[in-house]
Amino acid sequence: MVARPAGTPAPPRTARPAATALFLLNGATFGSWVSRIPDVSARSGLSEAQLGLALFGVAAGAVGAMPLVAPAVRRWGSRRVSTVAVVAFCASLPLLGLARNGLALAATLVVFGATNGVLDVAMNDNGGRVERHLGRPIMGTLHAAFSGGAALGALAGGAAASAGLSPLAHFALVAVGLAGVGAAAGRRLADLPDPPEALRGGRRRRVGASGPLTVVVVVALCAAFAEGAVADWGALYLVDDLGTSTALGAGGFVAFSTAMVVGRLGQDRIVHRVGEDAVRRVGATAGAAAMAVALLTGDPRAAVVALGAVGLGLAAVFPVAMSAAGRVPGVAPAQAVAVVSATAYGALLAGPPLIGLLAEATTLRAALWTVVGALAATALLRTRGTGDDG
Repeated sequence: MVARPAGTPAPPRTARPAATALFLLNGATFGSWVSRIPDVSARSGLSEAQLGLALFGVAAGAVGAMPLVAPAVRRWGSRRVSTVAVVAFCASLPLLGLARNGLALAATLVVFGATNGVLDVAMNDNGGRVERHLGRPIMGTLHAAFSGGAALGALAGGAAASAGLSPLAHFALVAVGLAGVGAAAGRRLADLPDPPEALRGGRRRRVGASGPLTVVVVVALCAAFAEGAVADWGALYLVDDLGTSTALGAGGFVAFSTAMVVGRLGQDRIVHRVGEDAVRRVGATAGAAAMAVALLTGDPRAAVVALGAVGLGLAAVFPVAMSAAGRVPGVAPAQAVAVVSATAYGALLAGPPLIGLLAEATTLRAALWTVVGALAATALLRTRGTGDDG
């Protein structure tokens, strides 16, 4: 349960809207890129394998840059780092439209991923600070804003492609507009101090020595693995294993994604009433049960509904982990958030290929049972002392 520490002043009224804007802008920028991947790949003359290798640059850049955020926040403050990060991320988008071969695309994706990684940590750190100073949950709404921004960015990208706009022209327009909004939002962010728990016991502990943080990391890892696996393989499972149409297979992804947004929009009120630990446990349990139904049923329509239920159950798990990371005693919030974010990126990167390898050795249906296992483990983990207590 989020509670404002005694004597902690309330943040400025602009703090929450500005933090929400960062999440929205992050999603919109990333959605703009994703929507034009086919066009960029075609212009660069890449095969599927070459494109896959180039896309590793996003994760490589992000994971490499994330550890730099905590020292930067300590030196320059959360507001300044977040503002620079959102403008830099938006400004890096047109570089992707300049790439004309695989090597150039990989190099620009490293830059894109690095700026995205810095923004990811900075915005979650800033959002967590606002949440703690407000004394009530807001992380679910913030992550819903990211998902909504990604959808808007992808829709705008589809419209730009239909209008015949080149990726470079599209990305340049998006970068100018979103960077301007990001700079304006940055001026309204709040530079809030670390909570007292982060300094409890004198010197801060090393991250590797924090057992409570390890639990939060495992929760985030399992959530990111499950989300990536369902997003990347759910539609294929519906088509190949259940024999449905491509349209209905896509409907599984739509149901999963829409349910996640709806769940995150309603998450904060529920967390405020029953606590993060209860929401995480119930959500992960429901998600595991729904995934089991999707894998056991032979009816494609029932499986689509079940995948929607998976998204609804999974929706709150990662946001509450990010919220809890910012309150682990003895660890600076930005440092803890960086560790959790880097782990999540790793799980999102490694999870879908792992499912593919397991499917090759067995079947896709059998491989997807790992999602049930990951969510069940998330529900069973004990998080007392992590800041994720109910």
